[in-house]
Amino acid sequence: PPNAAIAPPGWHQLFVLDGPTPSFSHWVRIGGDPARLGDWPRFPDFTLPGV
Repeated sequence: PPNAAIAPPGWHQLFVLDGPTPSFSHWVRIGGDPARLGDWPRFPDFTLPGV
């Protein structure tokens, strides 16, 4: 993103639209403090990534 006003640092759901049909979303982390990399969101639909 060009600046933090467009997408502030943190966790976001990313999905793609193909016309009116959305794809399955994935959680992505934008910016923020690298020391908090393992600080995963606590949403019911969030699946921890495989390590």
